[in-house]
Amino acid sequence: MTDKYTGRRGAYRDILQGIELLLKNGIQPRIQAFVNQETITEMHLVDELLRFYKIEFAFAHQGSCMGASAKLYDIWPTPETLEHMPPLLTELSFEHWKAKSLRKIFGETEQALYQKLSRSKKTQSTLTAKPYFNIDHNWDMYPNNGTPTPKWRLGNLKRDGAQAIVECYRNEASPAQAARRNNPLGEMIRACGDPDSQRLFGRGDYEDYILEKFCEREYNE
Repeated sequence: MTDKYTGRRGAYRDILQGIELLLKNGIQPRIQAFVNQETITEMHLVDELLRFYKIEFAFAHQGSCMGASAKLYDIWPTPETLEHMPPLLTELSFEHWKAKSLRKIFGETEQALYQKLSRSKKTQSTLTAKPYFNIDHNWDMYPNNGTPTPKWRLGNLKRDGAQAIVECYRNEASPAQAARRNNPLGEMIRACGDPDSQRLFGRGDYEDYILEKFCEREYNE
């Protein structure tokens, strides 16, 4: 399963070697486990790993449903998924997130969020006080609060130059920035959300997911 989600064979073996090197040098590793309806079947093995290496720091969550992770929507965790969380990973997750229940960590169902937010008229700027940017191998640049996809692309550093990229960011001219600034949240949720879904999201992560889906629909990405 680990090899599948990292996209290469031998990834789990490399992770174990990294853990052993850290522990050998007196450094406690921190394990991050991503939970969905598929990976939950192997979370008991994470508990075994934590006990075997006496790891003190670990936490679980579902991550964000953006970019490549949006393809996992069909197997996104539900309340039923959480019933199968193993005890040690659960305990360490409570410590990490300062939470007393898994639902505090994994959030509300999409159904509940849809009911709360589908009439929202809120629009939102994606600008931040201290922005920073990601750059890919083609010199294309993206705001860090987005994904390295065409809907978030600000420009190409070599062809367009830094000033044009910063101006694109400031003017919220990328398709995703413009969509979030100009479209009410409720309108996007009604267009792209599922009012019956039991998938679990934090509110901010759900808003990000809806924006991704809305842009895919509007811009045929």
